[in-house]
Amino acid sequence: AVVVDRKVIIYGGEGEDGRASAGLYVFSFEAGFGGWLTVEVNGTPVPLKDHGMAASSTGIILTGGLTTHSFNTATHLLPYDGSPWTTLPLPPLPLSCGITHHTVTIEGTTIIITGG
Repeated sequence: AVVVDRKVIIYGGEGEDGRASAGLYVFSFEAGFGGWLTVEVNGTPVPLKDHGMAASSTGIILTGGLTTHSFNTATHLLPYDGSPWTTLPLPPLPLSCGITHHTVTIEGTTIIITGG
């Protein structure tokens, strides 16, 4: 999850059936907001759980994690301007077996992954 402009944003997760989810959920702390919203966005990444997310100056970065049956080694961006999700043209994550349960930090133009 990430917090952006008084909103908590969550992508994916694990459903009651143990399968990864592809839902994008937003909760706002603004007055009058009625709870969690499910947001539809084009270009949604595969369903993921155990991934990392961070807020950058241009959008939300999502990396690593597990699909229902395999590791995700891609890095995705959801721009704040309402554009669709895109897969960033980066080399795959450094571990071919994948990275899960990690933190993602953005420092300028550098993505820092810790743990996993």
